[in-house]
Order: sequence, then C-alpha cells, then structure tokens
Amino acid sequence: MKKLMFKLLPYIVCVIIGFTLFFIQFFIDNFDIQNLVLNVAAGFISVSCVFLSYELAKFFIERKMRNKIITYMQYHIEKSLFVIVKYFFAWFYPTERNTIILTDDRLDMLFSLNQQMLEKFFMERKMLGFFIYKNITPVIEEMTGVIKNPNLNIYMTPNEMVHFMDILRNITLIRQEILDFMPEDMDTRFVIKKDPNPNNHQLELFNKNIKIDYAEFETNDMDNEKLLQYFRVPTENIELLSSQIAWLLKDIYEIIDIMDIDFWKEEYAYGIKNTNI
Repeated sequence: MKKLMFKLLPYIVCVIIGFTLFFIQFFIDNFDIQNLVLNVAAGFISVSCVFLSYELAKFFIERKMRNKIITYMQYHIEKSLFVIVKYFFAWFYPTERNTIILTDDRLDMLFSLNQQMLEKFFMERKMLGFFIYKNITPVIEEMTGVIKNPNLNIYMTPNEMVHFMDILRNITLIRQEILDFMPEDMDTRFVIKKDPNPNNHQLELFNKNIKIDYAEFETNDMDNEKLLQYFRVPTENIELLSSQIAWLLKDIYEIIDIMDIDFWKEEYAYGIKNTNI
C-alpha cells in the first residue's frame, strides 16, 4: 500500500493544484486570464484523474493476481515441506503401531533436534532402510520448480528465497550422504507387500497385520531385503550429516513461521487430516 501511495502522490498533487487554480480563477477579473486559468485547472484535474484511475485499477488487478499466484505457490511449497518433514520424522521417531501421522507435538519434537542431539542419535542408533530410501525426488523437484520459476519467485522475499535455497542445497547433500550409509542386520519382524492396485507402485511395510508405513522408491525393483535392513552412518560422516540435517530443519522451521504455514488446514486437497483436535 505504501508503494501505491508513492505512485499516486504526483497525481494527487496535480489534482490539488488543479482545484486550487479552479478556486483562484473566481478572484480574477480579466475574463481571458480567468478562462486560461480555468482551462489549465481542468487539464490538471482531468489528466491526473485518468492516471489515478489507471494506477488504482492496475494495483487491484495485480493484487488479485498476486494473491492467486501466492496461493498456488504456497500450496505446492507446503505440500513439499510436509512430505520432507514426514520423511525425516520417520528417521528419528519411527512407530510400529500404525501409519506415521504427524501432529503438532511430533513436529515440535522434530524441530527441537539440534546438531549435538543428532550426532548422539547417529552414534547410538541405526535406521531401517524402508524409511531412509523413500523416493522424495518428486517433491524436491516440485519445490525446485516453484522456487526457480521467475514468474513465481518474484513474489518471494529475499529472506524466504535464502531459506528455500538452503533447504534445497542441504537436502541434496543429505541424499548424497545416504549412499555411504553402512548396512547392518535385518529386521525379521517386518514384511513388505506391494499394493494390489496395478496403478499404484507403493510398497507397504507391515509388522504382522499392522501397516506401519508406505512409500514409493527410486525403482520398482528395489531390493526388499535392503528395505528391511538396518543402516548406520559412518563415524567420519556423523558430524557433517548432523550439521546438514540441523540446518535443514532450522530452515524449514523458519519458512513455516515466515509464511504462516499450517499443515492442518481443512481445505487441503492432499489428504492431511488434523489429528490435533
């Protein structure tokens, strides 16, 4: 609104000058001079009003379009961030009771992890392949497409852009680090089943008859044994990986705060249910 006022200010001044001249002409006795001043006043007022109308119409049209673009952009960003957050939550807080569902409390648990806590986790714990080898490339590409689209990113603030670029850089580095994870023992409690729907390439993780999680993987012929195997982070990589994940979570938290993201809005079309109520 302040930017609009700066644009309109010259025209408003011209209108004021026009009305001032209009009233001055009443005090002029010479008819020719009075007529000249009246014409000048009319010119100031009419031309300025045309430009005022143009700038106002342009502002409201652009604002309406901007709101639509921001809504579109925010939808795809929020959807991508949700998948990324849920992906890392499964690393550190897997459950064996039911499909992993995020809540505000669980988000707080994830965002409370700092580098020291992550280093301790990687030194003491191992992770199931099913969780770490999920294919999240599509959501990374979706976010990248939004952030690098010049027709969309012009509506982002510099602060938002910095956080998004850091998110993309760190998650790319983390996925490279995953290739060096060291395999350990198998978990015989779990079985993997393919979704019976031929159009669905997801694999489902079960403990007996309880479905724990589901996901798609990089290739359809992913070795199920690899997904049921536990992996550790090599000792020499723990500090670097912990730092990357800590910064990634910090940037995601900052974006959620800056953009006022609420994963639990009822109008979401991608099937997130608010479990906090």
